[in-house]
Amino acid sequence: MSAASIFLVVSAVLCVVLAVYGRLQRQDAFTTYYAGLMLASATYAIGYGFELAAPSLEYMKRMLQLQYLGIPFLSITWLGMAWAYFDPKGLPKRYRLGLLLPCLATLVAFQTNDAHRLFYTSLDFVRLDDWSVAVAVKGPLYWLHIAYLNLCIAAGLLLFIRAWRQSMLIYRAQAFCLLMGSLFPWGFHLFYLAGLSPY
Repeated sequence: MSAASIFLVVSAVLCVVLAVYGRLQRQDAFTTYYAGLMLASATYAIGYGFELAAPSLEYMKRMLQLQYLGIPFLSITWLGMAWAYFDPKGLPKRYRLGLLLPCLATLVAFQTNDAHRLFYTSLDFVRLDDWSVAVAVKGPLYWLHIAYLNLCIAAGLLLFIRAWRQSMLIYRAQAFCLLMGSLFPWGFHLFYLAGLSPY
């Protein structure tokens, strides 16, 4: 395994530890969504770690399927966490199902992609040094998923900004750290979507 694969696997383990630790500390809406976000991230990270070490296309497909057990739920867990930070009661029940349905649709769309090819129209891989890199042509369902994910991220950031502006001084640093800590990964994600990132 490459250093990148090991780093991602270690990151996945850390995410699981943080999820468990968070739930042991508090039992509220924020930590519920936080733990969900950490578990979704862990699934993504471990799948990606093994994807980079894939010896064959079939193995890579299996690792992508593993990643997409977590990826669809990054949106709702992130937005739910941001909402619960702003309002401790968490997401209202009337919104939960509507926000969850696109996540479930993405899960099903990816896991059945070989039957319809609407998520990835084609998938191959190349070896670059010690890495296996997926070469995918994205289909319409991929772009719908990406649009929904980015909409949820943006909404979550707006909630953190609002919380930062309205918080008492003692909580402003916390809200600011959450805001800044989420801007960096989103920025790199947008960088990747724009085709500006290296392999």
